[in-house]
Amino acid sequence: MESHQLPSAADVSELLSVYRENLLQIIDTKNSLLSKLVSNGYLSRERYDAIESKPTEKESIELLIDTITGGYASDDLSKLLTALDEAQQKHVANFIRGLGVHRPEFGDDWPLERPQIRVLYENLDKLIDLIDLRHGLMESMYGADCFNSSQQDRIMNADGDADCNVQLMKYIRRSSFAVFKHFLRCLIETKQSHVVYLLDPQLAPDICPLEEGYKYRIKSNLTKLIQNITVDVVLLAQLETNECITRRQRQSIEAEQTNSKQCVLLLDMIRRGSQKDYQGFIECLRRTSQAHVIELLKIQGQQIVDVIANIKTLRNKLLTIIDIDHGLLDHLHSFNILTEKQVGDVQSKPTKSAVNLLLDYIIDMSSIEQCEKFLLALEKTHQKHVANFIQNNGNPGNCSNDWPLLESTSWGMFGHYQTFMELTDTTNGLLDELVSADCISLRQAERIATCRTDFSKNSTLLNIVQRGSNANYDKLIECLLKTKQYVVAAELAPDRVRKNPLSQEIAKTIVRLNAALIRHIVTQDGLTQQMFDAGCITERQKRYIESPAWYMESNTRLLHVLRRGSQPDFDLFIGCLEKLKQDHVKNLLTCGPDQFLHGETLEPYLPSVLKGSSVPLSGKISKSYI
Repeated sequence: MESHQLPSAADVSELLSVYRENLLQIIDTKNSLLSKLVSNGYLSRERYDAIESKPTEKESIELLIDTITGGYASDDLSKLLTALDEAQQKHVANFIRGLGVHRPEFGDDWPLERPQIRVLYENLDKLIDLIDLRHGLMESMYGADCFNSSQQDRIMNADGDADCNVQLMKYIRRSSFAVFKHFLRCLIETKQSHVVYLLDPQLAPDICPLEEGYKYRIKSNLTKLIQNITVDVVLLAQLETNECITRRQRQSIEAEQTNSKQCVLLLDMIRRGSQKDYQGFIECLRRTSQAHVIELLKIQGQQIVDVIANIKTLRNKLLTIIDIDHGLLDHLHSFNILTEKQVGDVQSKPTKSAVNLLLDYIIDMSSIEQCEKFLLALEKTHQKHVANFIQNNGNPGNCSNDWPLLESTSWGMFGHYQTFMELTDTTNGLLDELVSADCISLRQAERIATCRTDFSKNSTLLNIVQRGSNANYDKLIECLLKTKQYVVAAELAPDRVRKNPLSQEIAKTIVRLNAALIRHIVTQDGLTQQMFDAGCITERQKRYIESPAWYMESNTRLLHVLRRGSQPDFDLFIGCLEKLKQDHVKNLLTCGPDQFLHGETLEPYLPSVLKGSSVPLSGKISKSYI
């Protein structure tokens, strides 16, 4: 497009403002875009460094948009569009060229629209679980020019198959119609038509993914299957001939050194495959004289009787441990176990009555497949301990970790209710740590984060933990320690805390002198950096303290962190005060207000950064501060 046909800077600025949320979802700053913008002179090096230094990709994109709309970039719009084209973001460039309106000359180089975005989000969990990148998909997409080598590395260098698929889905969401179409074609080429069925059933009719009940059979009997299946040349030849696996998949299996590793890989392929592949796998087992294994893969008629009987027996305990607030009802509805009306009826009742009604519906289940889907729905919503509890009829056996929280531990949390509710800090990295440790789900973390008050956040977290497993309780303690919340951790598990929590005397001093400390601590002279270097706060806590524009809010956050920490960290904080000559604060904390006579001025103790400044100071400690 010629330069005279480009939209004006004012029009582009308005477009970026109106479609800001859309652009946050499609611009990719990690794909050499920023370096190209610097190279062609559109961005200054200083602005580039500011964007690159942002901790999250969303914040980087927000600052890039603010840079463009705020006039901090070059007026030459062609440089921006050229950089987008060269960074494989032509669909974003076209969106700007057309001011949000598609033109015929743009073709498929256009951002995904609502129908494609909706189907990606609705099937996200299934896509992450099913897509197999190991057997040619990435090579096919690279060959189709869906992405460049750096983008491929970013996807493949994630930790584990699930994280790789998450990165791939993020990339597809940001990409164009053209890439989306190539993605579907490459899935078909690599024998993943059952995945295409989820995204566009017309492209892969009648090739649906394996039903959840059969996946559960593989998962629940995995150890026995590995022990009993013989993966040899005959079985693999049968599977390839019947198109249950591809030649490349067969080669991957044969490359493994032991039968058990070959079996694990084969079962993972079958689990990720289609219903047709599963039936073909069973037939191949029969043909290769391994029919005895088939019983482990088929539905067992007695199981539904046992599970329903166990639910009836354990009903009172289940009322206190099943969590219906974080996706369980959605899964049961998607598995066709509950109707939309039944979901609404359950949601309309208080928690205990809601779980009671849900159990009524579950007890009325009529098929083994529904029974297994119920157990699977529990696992998918972070409630494997509940599934184990039902299957083992309340007897732990070898499930001591994935087992409901012990009564003594649960009541112990109630005993420390006041400390937990008052001092637990969910805003300072704890939720991220809990999600990373697989202690809570992302959905649970989002629900906690959206609560309006600290009390309601802590109340929601407490409810989740008490309905959780022994393993998750241990993970909570570890995450509290990682986020330097030693006081709460010591209350809940004193034997696990190696550092002494902050003494009650000092904690009371911080509370008593809160107003004076908030006014007189100086964070502007590098105090938080000193604390970080000394190891008494984390990088996340440092950003948390420094982010407010008003110094008193920063000081409030600093005290908030100290009160929840350890005695050694507090001693390091006192050392930082000494280094920065903030003896007035040190004396307040270590000696108390009696060090200063009523009405004595603090001016001699204040550093020069506060003397004569616009910072409001009383200059004296009075009763109103204490």
